[in-house]
Amino acid sequence: MDDVISLAQLNRSTLQRQLLLRRHRCSVAKALHLLAGVQAEDPVSPFVGLRARLTSFRPGALDRALHSRKVVRGLLMRSTIHAVTREDYLSWAETLRDVSIRSANSYLRSKVGRIDLDSIVREATELVGTGPITRAELGRALAAIHPKVAPQVLAFAARAYLSLVQVPPRGTFRNYGKARYVMSKNWLGEPLGRTDTEDLARRYLRSFGPAKATDFAAWSGLTGARELFDRMVDLRRFRDQNGSVLFDLPRRPIPEPSSPVGTIFLPALDNAILGYADRARIVPSDLKEFTRPAPDRFTGPILLDGFVAGRWAVLRSKKKVTMRIEMAKSMADEVREEGLALLKFLEPDASSYFLTVQ
Repeated sequence: MDDVISLAQLNRSTLQRQLLLRRHRCSVAKALHLLAGVQAEDPVSPFVGLRARLTSFRPGALDRALHSRKVVRGLLMRSTIHAVTREDYLSWAETLRDVSIRSANSYLRSKVGRIDLDSIVREATELVGTGPITRAELGRALAAIHPKVAPQVLAFAARAYLSLVQVPPRGTFRNYGKARYVMSKNWLGEPLGRTDTEDLARRYLRSFGPAKATDFAAWSGLTGARELFDRMVDLRRFRDQNGSVLFDLPRRPIPEPSSPVGTIFLPALDNAILGYADRARIVPSDLKEFTRPAPDRFTGPILLDGFVAGRWAVLRSKKKVTMRIEMAKSMADEVREEGLALLKFLEPDASSYFLTVQ
C-alpha cells in the first residue's frame, strides 16, 4: 500500500530539495546542479532565486560562472531559457530540444505551411557560426535568403532547431542588453550528449520529489511521463490526500512538516513553483495571482511558513526605488526586513529606499 503524504510534508520536501528550508553555503555551480537549473527567461530571476538559497550570495559569483562557462544559459525545459551547469547542459540539451522542435513544427505549419527547414537550419548554422548574433539579426539574414518568410518566423525556427546558448554580457547582473547567441559546441568546445529520459526523470525527482508524473511533464515538456514513471519500478510511491499517486527516489528522506522556515522572497519565474503542474504544495488556490509576473521590472511571490502569502514588486524612478508589498494577511517585521534587504541587493546604487504595504 502506498504511503499517504500530507500537504505540509510536500511543502517541506519541496523547500528542502529546492534549497529553501535554510540558506546554504555552496558554490553557484553546485547549487544549480542540486536545483536542476533555474528559470532564466528574465535575466534577473536567477540572482533573486540564488540569493534566497545561498548564504552571503553575491551577484559576481554567478557572473564569473557565466564568463568561465561553468554555467550556461540555453533553451532547455519547457522550451525556455534556463541557467544550468555546463555538464547538465551538455547532457540534457539534445533530449529537451525535441520539445522545442515539436512545438516549433506546430507553429511553423500554422504560419507558413511548407518550409524548407533543412535549408534554413544549414544556413542558420553558418550564420551563427560567424560569431554572437541576436535573434533579430539572424532573422534578417535568413530573410535575405528566404524573402517570402517573415524574419521572426525564420529566427524562431533556427532557435528551436539549433543548440544555441546565450552568452554574456546578457544574463549578468543588471545587464539588460539584447540576447546574443552562439552554437553550443563553439561556446563549450565539445559536442552534446543525450541523456536517457529515465535519468532525467530521476534528476527531476531528486530536486522536486515527491511529484506526480504530470509534474515532471510540466517541468520538462516531455510526453509519455506516466508510462515512464510506471516503468521505474524501484521508485517509492505515495498518495496525497486526493488519492493521486506521487513518485520519489527510494530512501529519500521527507522532512518533518513542522520544520521551521523563514520568510522567502522568490522571483516570479522560480522553478520551486513552475516545476509542478499541481502547485498547491506552495501556492494556495486563492493566491495564484501572487505568482504571476507583473509589468514591473522586478516582481515575485513572498512565502510565509513555506506558502505563498504575498507579492513584492520594485519600482524605480531616477535614484529613488520603492518596493511595493502586498500581503494576504498581517505582515511580520521579518517581511519588511527581508524586503528591504532584497531591495538594496537589486538596486545597490540607489540613494534612497522605500517600502510600501498594501
